[in-house]
Amino acid sequence: MTTPAPVAEREAGVASGVNTAAFQIGGAFGVAVVTSVALSYTRGADRLAALTAGYRAGFTACVVLAVAGLACALVLLRARRRGPEADVRDEAQPPHVVPADR
Repeated sequence: MTTPAPVAEREAGVASGVNTAAFQIGGAFGVAVVTSVALSYTRGADRLAALTAGYRAGFTACVVLAVAGLACALVLLRARRRGPEADVRDEAQPPHVVPADR
């Protein structure tokens, strides 16, 4: 995985750590939510029907979480495109300097 934003070389380790932690926490949260939903809908006398209802609810929760994640990504990416340019400059290219006499 890569970090979604450009960072300075000296901060690459921190950015990678934050990205990995967010990925791990998000995965654990998703599994916990889907499992809770599936178990809450798994009830009834007929075991197969109960299991089917639980799986259906769990997969529905997966779809809802995926759509919510897509919506968040679209909103955040759109807001980022409209925002100011990144503060990180390419070290190889010096900033453009306009002479004062013009």
